[in-house]
Parts: sequence; structure tokens; C-alpha cells
Amino acid sequence: MAAPLTADIVFYEQQRIKSIWVWLLLISMNILFISALVAKLFFDISVGATSVDTAELIIVSSLSLVLTIIFCLLRLQTIIAADAVYVRLYPVHFRYRRLVWTDINKCFVRSYKPIAEYGGWGIRYGFTGKAYNIFGNKGIQLVFNDNRKLLIGTQKPAEAEAAIAACFTKENNPI
Repeated sequence: MAAPLTADIVFYEQQRIKSIWVWLLLISMNILFISALVAKLFFDISVGATSVDTAELIIVSSLSLVLTIIFCLLRLQTIIAADAVYVRLYPVHFRYRRLVWTDINKCFVRSYKPIAEYGGWGIRYGFTGKAYNIFGNKGIQLVFNDNRKLLIGTQKPAEAEAAIAACFTKENNPI
């Protein structure tokens, strides 16, 4: 589903991973694997107690770089518009998920416990429903007419609450 026209957008938020420890871990991992690969390829020096095959080092280094690229591209995009809530976690979702107001029974901003309720961050499934979150502990809680729940993390809770108040009305949700 494509995003709504710009004129229809009441709220837009894009979140990226900002945790310094995540970036330090990824950079350290890349330095370790790539330096071991360079030492093996160009200097025929084995790193570690046991000799690691060159093919294995290439695979592990490549996977480490791909993981880092995915984390660089990763972003949670949320749009609240007059007709629906749109959400995507790129590059996992290439298209926005359109969640129309008529399918939503309740919509509100709340605090949550990412680890206790959902087991962490990302696309998560917990006892309280599904969550899309990058970091933090504030989210837009959607409860659908069939009692499914979706929490979308936000770093702009006040703006999201104002947008929900403007868009989520009795006219677009008859329940």
C-alpha cells in the first residue's frame, strides 16, 4: 500500500536505531571479522587457537557486513492520516501497512515495557499483541474490532496523541 497524499498526513514520524552500544557492537564485529580475513588472505596469518578456513571467514565477514547494512537502512515510519494509520519497518516491509480507522476500536498513546511485554525491540510478538518498535517505551496502541492489538513505537507521544484526537472520531469508527 502506498503512503497517503501529503495533504492528508496529520502526523509523520521516522525512527532509526540510535543506540550507541548497537553501533559499537556492529562496528567491533566488522573490524574483527574483516581484519581476520585480511590477515588470512594477504599475510597467511591465522587468527585464534584453531585455523579458520578462508571460505568461512569470507562468509562470516559478508554476513556481518550485510547485517550492518540492514541496521543502517532500518527505519520505522508511522503516518497518521484522516483515513488510516500507515506503518512500515523498512527494509522488512517495502510497502506501508494501511490500518483503516473503521477497523480500529481503540487508539491511544501509552507507556509500555519493551522487554517485559514484547521481549525487546523490532517486530515483536508478545502476550499483549504485536509491536513494531525501534527504541524507547512510548507507543501508539491500536486495538482492532476483532481484539487484535498492535503497538507502534513513537518518540513523539504528544504529537501522536494530538493527531489521534484529530483523526480518530466517531464518524470514522461507528463502534
